[in-house]
This record gives sequence, structure tokens and C-alpha cells, in this order.
Amino acid sequence: MIKKKDISIVVQGPYYPKITPKVLNNLLIKFKDSELILSTYKNEQIDNKFKKNFKIVYNKILPDIMQSLNPKNPIYFNYFRHIRSSLNGIKKSSKKYVLKTRSDVLFNNTNFLDYFDKFKFVDKENVILKKKVLISSHYTVDPRKLPLPFHFSDWFFFGLKSDLIKIFDQNYMSKENKKVPDWFLNKKKPKFFFNEYASRFRSEQNLTLNFLKKYKKINIKHAYDHNFKNIILSEKILVSNFVVLNPNLISISSLKHPNFANTQDLLFFNELVTFKKWQKLYKKYSFKKYKIRNIYLLDFFKSLRWILANPKEAIYRFHQYKIYKKF
Repeated sequence: MIKKKDISIVVQGPYYPKITPKVLNNLLIKFKDSELILSTYKNEQIDNKFKKNFKIVYNKILPDIMQSLNPKNPIYFNYFRHIRSSLNGIKKSSKKYVLKTRSDVLFNNTNFLDYFDKFKFVDKENVILKKKVLISSHYTVDPRKLPLPFHFSDWFFFGLKSDLIKIFDQNYMSKENKKVPDWFLNKKKPKFFFNEYASRFRSEQNLTLNFLKKYKKINIKHAYDHNFKNIILSEKILVSNFVVLNPNLISISSLKHPNFANTQDLLFFNELVTFKKWQKLYKKYSFKKYKIRNIYLLDFFKSLRWILANPKEAIYRFHQYKIYKKF
């Protein structure tokens, strides 16, 4: 059983005056025995109360980098800021375990700790971390539904400090990384190019791939390079080094994005790797005797209700999934 006194909580991101104080106060209650760290940016005006109870790490403000091809819909490539502030916060930790979270996320309880070190079997060829790190299903993309392999969520990480250092200790300012945000500005778009992203990889993919390439050879040209080999490798690495939990299992909510987990329980029309999907991958690649609990009727009715409320979106997704599956 992991004790809270052995955990460092690293809150990473901007200090939102109307949001972050609620997050920090919540941690003072839920994790009062843990080491508390806020890794934010220079010039942020932080309340004195939190300066007394948190280790504060001030990071250099890196410039916003546009990754959208449409100026009317600006999308910024936040990989550089995220890596720098996360790594600096994790390095300040003095505990065995680290929880890396965002400055807009609330924790309702600590039930996620029950899932750590529970799934011990691995695909030996693809194991990198000492213990599997817990991550969220939110933005952990199912490459069989959307053509984005190695797109693992960066919202939440819990694991050994040494493993989180392995993930975040990257040469993020390399020449190769600096070319990522505007990669597609002057290049031919791939077959499944969508959402007007100019970046070679999404921020989440770039984080994952820079971590993996330190230990394995990954042959991937760009974000949408979802050949069968990359899909399989993405799944094997995910199941051997991470455990994917739905937000309700982690018991988190976002004050900035209150509806971020609304469609996580959809059975077929879910483009993310949920805990149920992760269990299937665990059974497939790591432990064939693992027993998966049956699908709940509640999930079926939630999915049916969503289809009835969003028929056009359901038809579109069904059509797209069929196209992606051919490749």
C-alpha cells in the first residue's frame, strides 16, 4: 500500500487566478501528507498561502508556437512548455513516487492508487519502465479508430519518480523538435490529414516518441503514419509501460474543460483507449489468462442515447472507422 507521505504531487502549468487556487486547496486537503510542488512560469502572481505550502518552480516562458494552418482557428504547440515545466517540477521531488497533474484538474479521491503495480505482466520486448505508469484515457487515442499511433495522454501521470524522469527527460530543444510545429506548411498532406494541424506530430505524440526513441527504434514519418506495424507497436508499448484509466477511475475533473470526459463510456463510437480497451490489450499481448469483466448494460444504454442524440456524428464516425481499418 502506497502511503501519501511517499508521494510528490507536481502541479504543472499556468497559474489561473480563478481556477488554480481551487486545485491547490483541494490538494492541501486530499494530499496533506504529500510533498506538494507547483511548477509554473515566471511572473505568475501566486498567493502567499501556496508559497508556504508548495515548493514553487518558476520556469522560463517559452514563446507560443502556432501549429494551425488556419489563422482564424489558432492552435498552439505546447510540447516545449509542457516538457520543460514538468521535468523541472519532477526533479524537485524528494519522494519515491510522483503524481504529475495539471493546474486545472481536481482530485475527488485517491482511488487511482489501487491500480498501481496491479498489472504486472508485460511484453518483454517492449518494456522500458520499471513499473507501469498510470495515465488517463483522455487523449490516449485508439489508432484503430483514428490514424494517430503513439498518441498517449499527457493529462495525468503517476508512477516511480525514476520512471517519470525517463519519460520527461528529453532533448526537447533539439533541431529535429524545432522543426515539428510547422512541418506540413510546405509539404504534401498525407491521406488522413485532418484538423488543420501543421505540426509533424501532435504534442502528445511528440512527448511519447521522444521518450521511446531513447530506448527503441521507431519508424514513423509523421502523426498519421498508422501502418499496421506502428499500430501493433503502439499498442504493445502502451500495455507494457502504462495503465490507462478513465477519468472516473482516477476520479478527476477539469475546471477548465468541465465536459472533457462526457463520451468516455461509449462502446463502439469511442476514439480513445479506455480502461476496458486497455484490459483487452493486456489480455492480448501480456496475460492471455486475464479475465475481463463483462460490458455493463449502463454503458450500452449510454451509447444508445448518444447515437440517438448525435446520429450524424455516429454515421460519420462509423464511416471513418471503416476507411481507417482498410489501411
